[in-house]
Amino acid sequence: MSKSFKSEREGQIWFFDKFGITDTELSNNTDGIYNGNIFEFKLNINNINVVLFQALKYLNHMRMKGASIPANILLVDLNKEIAYLFNSQDFANGYINQPPFVGAASRGNDKFSTAKKPEVIKYDKPAGIQRITELLQTNDFIRVTIDIYDVVGWSNRFYNENPKATKIKLFEELKDPKYFEKLIYPWKGKEKDFRYIMDLLNDRMHRKELGAFYTPPAYCKKATELVRKAIAQIPKNHKYVILDRCAGTGNLLEFLTDKPVKDITINELRKYLSDEFVDKYLKDKKNVFRLIKYNDFNQITIGKLEKYKTKINIRNFIFDDELSHAIVNTYELKEWIVLNERFGTKVKMIIPPPGEISSKEALVNGGDALSDKFILGETKIKMSEEYIDSIAELNNFVKNKKTNVILFENPPYRDSTSNTHLVSSGKGKNYVKEEMAKDKKWGATQNDLANQFIYSGWKYYLNKTNDCFVLFSPIKYWKSLGLGNKKFIDGYLFNRKYFHAGESSISCIAWQNKNESVEELTLEAFDIENVEILSNENKKAVFLKK
Repeated sequence: MSKSFKSEREGQIWFFDKFGITDTELSNNTDGIYNGNIFEFKLNINNINVVLFQALKYLNHMRMKGASIPANILLVDLNKEIAYLFNSQDFANGYINQPPFVGAASRGNDKFSTAKKPEVIKYDKPAGIQRITELLQTNDFIRVTIDIYDVVGWSNRFYNENPKATKIKLFEELKDPKYFEKLIYPWKGKEKDFRYIMDLLNDRMHRKELGAFYTPPAYCKKATELVRKAIAQIPKNHKYVILDRCAGTGNLLEFLTDKPVKDITINELRKYLSDEFVDKYLKDKKNVFRLIKYNDFNQITIGKLEKYKTKINIRNFIFDDELSHAIVNTYELKEWIVLNERFGTKVKMIIPPPGEISSKEALVNGGDALSDKFILGETKIKMSEEYIDSIAELNNFVKNKKTNVILFENPPYRDSTSNTHLVSSGKGKNYVKEEMAKDKKWGATQNDLANQFIYSGWKYYLNKTNDCFVLFSPIKYWKSLGLGNKKFIDGYLFNRKYFHAGESSISCIAWQNKNESVEELTLEAFDIENVEILSNENKKAVFLKK
């Protein structure tokens, strides 16, 4: 008799309990990894090809992160109690060992098909139960190739598991695997192939920070609150995208949700929200806990809590799958690789797409967000069809009256006349600077890259009333240049010294695309707690005053 699970999570928990699995690894956005098996659960599997391709995308991205690739792929139809078994090795060359898939793993899978036939396992019968039990005891993995896309992930893993290792030892391991003997093929390339990302391949003691201006996690988390205020004012019948044209390695994305709110557990809440808010929320729900059954308090889901209405409705403060709405761009090769490793299968799109990535240059082709080819999608320089399609897709979101754009950016604060990434790179003219020059009112301020990003943001991407700009920048763009004469939603003031810069102030403000001129802004000022034993990732923003 068929099951009637109402959610994949419910069925997944039942399946794991049935087979005595208590420590499955829910990593890399998968439905679970146990020994040499990767699971993909669906309430009903109507098209095996679609579900298989989703699993292959997960495996492809796991390779980028230096994760062991399970030999068995188990696609589980929860309500019919049927599992479909595929061998990962059959898809190693065409899918797993290829350039990364970018975007949500569940997107665009309907065109995939394979002639490979799965083993069909009906686990409502004793023979099927025995077969699943046998598979769960296997601990086999397939080997993957090392290339520009995954070398950082595998080097990070090597250093984490061999803390005293040096870069010399790393390259010895890549060329003649001993530690990873059953997980990677010997690398046949030359070290010069990775010359533009060597900083990323150093052991942690010798690794340099990426980017001219590093946005500290404590301030990223505060800024995410402003993004959610921007989302909250979007009409209910509208969709939205979050655009960061200068994403670097993606620090601004760190605290956006990557799952439905109902599936977030109490233990995970502090990943997305401030401790102050979480404490206030749990206090508001204190009388609810006696009404629900639970074995582990930290594993209670928000979905269970929100069945009982109290003063705080958490859905006014946090939203489903925020990260899946993000479109990000970066220009340096080493930043693109880290950005893809961190968020490749979680964001809507990365520009440039993988087809523009080459180990022969330090910069990625098409990543200059101030160029005409990026803004207009028009260029005399030959670009891949994939790149042209990605720019067209972005511009379609901008034009769509039912889709709002939220720019979320920390643009570089430097003079473009000395910037090697733009005009002097020979990759294209600085289109935005030329457009500012036509206005004949910006003078020398048009040389500042931050001003160029702000100007082009309002001109090319924010054209609807409910579009918003959540912007990190020195306040002069508003105070003296008039580049921010829009409706003020809310904002903070941060200490610039934590951005690897001199001590001063950086504003972070959420603006709505309504023309509004005000003489004064009130911002809450935040420092970062000075606790030596804490890593930057664990430090918190400390309120000072308004």
